[in-house]
Amino acid sequence: FNRLNHLDSLYFSVFQPDVAPRWNGNLKRYRLGSDGKIYDVNDNEATDSSTGFFRNSAQSWWSPVADGPNVALGGAASKQPDNNASRKVYTYYSGSSTKDLTASVNAVSVANKANLTKAMFGDATMADSEHEKLINWTRGLDVNDENRNGLTTDARKFIADPLHSVPHLVIYGGDATSPDTTVFFGDNQGYIHAVDGETGESYFSFIPSELLGNQSVLMENDKTITQRVYGMDGSIVSWQNDSNNDGTINATDGDHLYIYSGMRRGGRNYYALDATTRNQPRMLWSIQGGTGSYTELGETWSKPVKTKVKIHNSIKDVLIFAGGYDSQQDTVLTRTEDTVGRALYIVDAETGARLWWAGPVGSGADLELADMKYSMPAAPKAIDVTGDGWTNQVYVGDMGGQVWRFDIFNGLRTENLVTGGVVADFGGGAAADNRRFYHSPDLFGFKMGASRYLGLVIGSGWQAHPLDTAIEDRIYMLRMADVTEPPYDADGNVDYSLIKVSESDLFDTTDNLIEEGNEAQRTQAQSDLAAASGWYIRLTRAGEKVLSSSQTVNGQLFIATYEPTASTNACLPAAGKARLYHVYVADGTAVVNYDQIGSDDELTKEDREVDLKTVGLPPDPQRMRVDGLDIICVGAECRPIDTVTGVLETYWYEE
Repeated sequence: FNRLNHLDSLYFSVFQPDVAPRWNGNLKRYRLGSDGKIYDVNDNEATDSSTGFFRNSAQSWWSPVADGPNVALGGAASKQPDNNASRKVYTYYSGSSTKDLTASVNAVSVANKANLTKAMFGDATMADSEHEKLINWTRGLDVNDENRNGLTTDARKFIADPLHSVPHLVIYGGDATSPDTTVFFGDNQGYIHAVDGETGESYFSFIPSELLGNQSVLMENDKTITQRVYGMDGSIVSWQNDSNNDGTINATDGDHLYIYSGMRRGGRNYYALDATTRNQPRMLWSIQGGTGSYTELGETWSKPVKTKVKIHNSIKDVLIFAGGYDSQQDTVLTRTEDTVGRALYIVDAETGARLWWAGPVGSGADLELADMKYSMPAAPKAIDVTGDGWTNQVYVGDMGGQVWRFDIFNGLRTENLVTGGVVADFGGGAAADNRRFYHSPDLFGFKMGASRYLGLVIGSGWQAHPLDTAIEDRIYMLRMADVTEPPYDADGNVDYSLIKVSESDLFDTTDNLIEEGNEAQRTQAQSDLAAASGWYIRLTRAGEKVLSSSQTVNGQLFIATYEPTASTNACLPAAGKARLYHVYVADGTAVVNYDQIGSDDELTKEDREVDLKTVGLPPDPQRMRVDGLDIICVGAECRPIDTVTGVLETYWYEE
């Protein structure tokens, strides 16, 4: 069946913040209509357009009753087995005798307490009864009678908050009437969940042994503990290998399905599972940050990119990810050099072995770079410029407001495989200029006149402090003319300083003179833009910032911002104001008359943005395709856009 046009399911990872360490979460399914509206299982409109919330009357798939905005009700949590003993909950630890997660030695169960030691749960001296209680609670037994039904042997049917873990949908096979799908996502209890995309039932839940030590705090859920607990808070990436191209993942055909995830604030590790056979998952490998080949690896925020490169004569399936986050960036007010996370890694996707890396001077990296001073939490953006099937360029931002470019020379040996350097520096020493890039750049091709360019859009914002108002953040668009090879100086040496830009090299289009100026102003603005290396928009409201990646479709840019605002209710925290900017990538001008003042073509800078009903931090704008029509969604707010025919990238999940 045509997967580009058939699947219209939306999977939302939802959570409810709390003052206690444990937050409720869930995975819920709805349907996206070609009209841009979200529908529930009864084919009723699920969201309230005036609030952006789910209607109280909405009933998601898998829920026996209307669950509306109630996070804990319905969803995948409700489909966990009534008999907790039948729930498939696994772990893996150093010294396990097998990588088969279904083996008894990897079970999260009291029967396996000899391997799941008290020390793993954080207290080697705890009583035997407490040890068993903690194991049972971890696997989902209601040992404290939290539902107050008088029983302590029934299932809790609980999923913790998937705060930053975006649902990842994999199609294993099936047909148009009965697709075989699985949704993978992580949560902050520490699990990676595998859920049937059609029924909501669990295939398995996996918790790394390194996160068993969090379970006591989560079980007690003491509201006086203010330290937030994190687990598997990263997003999932998959490597789907259908060796005979029959549209079905089947181990007997030599196919495989591997999944990978970092921990974000949960830790410094990456984990890889073999989920080819969902009823018998296996541990593939793990990377332990701060040790061995990964001493520079910080908190694993960077979502890996699965791709291929050629090292000498060998074509390698690899993961490319950045060095991660240095948590000191939570507190520093000015541009500050980090001590971890200053790296880019290329890793064997089958084994987890480091194949190549870049790091700071003195690190011993294959490529040492003097400007690599700041941690890199963002997922890199990898592209194949030449169309040979191998990645040859990588772009990523860092905590110093720099944008990096790496060029891969496929076919060369490791020592000459990659060159790299800073191509843009938008940070500065003053507090107002302490711009950080937490999210991936958006790359796209476009034309201006008869010339073709590679465009890059990236927005700055202090993710750790959304309420900050000191930093003056921006939306940047870089226009790069020649990207088929790295920049060479007159002696034939690669020199990225030849193409490095700063804010002064870009056109300030904040005032929208190209669209709103008088004739002389428009002419001058267009001339200035043509001479510049791109444009930028100053986010002039106090504290307005970009806390997600952008999406470019058909020459139009969609990027969300967040502005901290005071609460109108003294009893409630401030929710802030979310907006969606929608502009032409070529010049930053408005596309749609959102304020509906004047005729459709009377566009002003106010029309470059539209208020979102989304409460809190808006997620990435996502492009969907339903019944051949394109739709942009930001959370539960969706709108149809101009449809493009031909090959396109399609996302099958929504946060």
